[in-house]
Amino acid sequence: MPSSGEPIDDWEYGGTQVELEGASSASSTTRTYGLSVSDMFGSAASVSSLGRSSGAGDMAAESQRLGYSVGGAKDSNAFRDDIANGYVPLPTDLTYEGLFYEYYFDTGEQMPCAELFCPSYATATAPDPISGETDYYLTVGLNSGMTEADFERKPLNLVIALDISGSMGSPFDEYYYDGKAATMNGEPQEDEMESKLKVAQDSLVALMDHLRPDDRLGIVLFDDAAVIAKPLRLVSETDMAGIERHVRELTPQQSTNMSAGMDLATTLFADVEDAGYENRVILLTDAQLNTGDLSESGLVGRVESNAEDGVYSTMIGIGVDFQTELVEAMTKTRGANYYSVHSPSEFKMRMDEGFDFMVTPLVFDLTLDVKSDGFDIEQVYGSPEANRTTGEVMYVNTLFPSPTNEGETKGGIVLLKLKRTEGNANLTLSASYEDRDGKRYENKSTVTFPDGAEQYDNAGIRKAVWLARYADILKDWMIDARAESHWWQAIDPEPLVNEEEGITVPTDVDSAMISRWEQTSVPLTVSEAYIEALTKFRDAFKAEVTAIGDATMERETEILDQLTLQRI
Repeated sequence: MPSSGEPIDDWEYGGTQVELEGASSASSTTRTYGLSVSDMFGSAASVSSLGRSSGAGDMAAESQRLGYSVGGAKDSNAFRDDIANGYVPLPTDLTYEGLFYEYYFDTGEQMPCAELFCPSYATATAPDPISGETDYYLTVGLNSGMTEADFERKPLNLVIALDISGSMGSPFDEYYYDGKAATMNGEPQEDEMESKLKVAQDSLVALMDHLRPDDRLGIVLFDDAAVIAKPLRLVSETDMAGIERHVRELTPQQSTNMSAGMDLATTLFADVEDAGYENRVILLTDAQLNTGDLSESGLVGRVESNAEDGVYSTMIGIGVDFQTELVEAMTKTRGANYYSVHSPSEFKMRMDEGFDFMVTPLVFDLTLDVKSDGFDIEQVYGSPEANRTTGEVMYVNTLFPSPTNEGETKGGIVLLKLKRTEGNANLTLSASYEDRDGKRYENKSTVTFPDGAEQYDNAGIRKAVWLARYADILKDWMIDARAESHWWQAIDPEPLVNEEEGITVPTDVDSAMISRWEQTSVPLTVSEAYIEALTKFRDAFKAEVTAIGDATMERETEILDQLTLQRI
């Protein structure tokens, strides 16, 4: 491969898809080239003596601290876009970790962290705003001794798998399988009327802008089959302007075989020999798969097998009908995350702020063992692996670096709702985690819930409690609203939210779709029972926003205002 001379326009796609042999068994030939945390930071567990470039010592002392956020969803755009366009979202459109990542939190850190990862804890006792029953909460703060000066991502082997199926030609703000134009609520933003493929092309170019000369880029296209459009090659040797032109010339094609795209993307890593590189597949799609391997297990299995080989996955969802149910399941995997594009301009800004963090997982298999005579874990908020939680153990698959601002960390907590049992109010917490070299660490702490009525240790846990409740009540509404759209459901079923039980923890249900993945829209409606419950919750939530002092939470009160004005 040449290292000098004119950059190469190595685009190979000519408009005809070809399913290459061997794509379905690619994982067996993928090699592992994981990045060692000790290589990056000088010590896997400690950052007290990090290696820095010459002359950077004084700057590092003043550099901004970093914390962590969990993997999985990194925004709530799918939920917000659906409501803005007059649809009932899917319950999976609103995830707790995605909502949390839109906010900064006081993590409850008491002593400055001097290691790769340091958990901290805060408690809260708060009555349910609907039932009045007392709830107990604990936050796990995700702290690090890293600073921005310490952090620098390794070179990246990046393969982008772009969906060019027929559904990508539909408008960004419509449901493809509705078969008719959608009705908009209000005036659309300038770039919301574009096709999903145009938005995906703009997003792909925004990603390419963050690649460095020593990174490698490959591109796979898929519709009903998959083809390598651009082989994996160093950016320094690639005519990137030419590649951008080719990307922008693409047009929608046939059905959606996402499994073929993932399989073929995996094969591009097979011949990479450079150790010390990050390896990642970024999939840009509306996830409206309708051919190939349609099983959730098949796609999740591909992502999991790649992760075992050191190839991690990012999903970027395009359009209001982005299938979050499937992608949310896929990103419970080690090293995985996903974003929903609200608009190309917003996505570009977010990549400017966090592309390097997005592609660099640092902490894995975080486990919190809770020993207490007086409490069990009832629910975990802010972790995509909440279903792996037991009454005593919390599990988080992956932590990614996250920015801080004035001592608070973006998405920097996981919230536990605790069930009070007989016994004292003491909890013994044992946190263990794994670094990139597979070495495990553990630390222990003791937390005691204070006696008395409503109390919050800090504004961070107060914000987390009320955002979790906000997500709970809206997910309950989505489940009930979508259930009412099924012709076989009973009329006026008992709502999940009621004065006796309060805001219930949502359960998983199938949504109204033509098939599991080919979803259709449900018009935005709110029953009288939910208007009453949401109005009561909205009034309490507004008071909490004032008490917390975070004006950005007013975006949630605006949604509550909109929903309480709806009628069946």
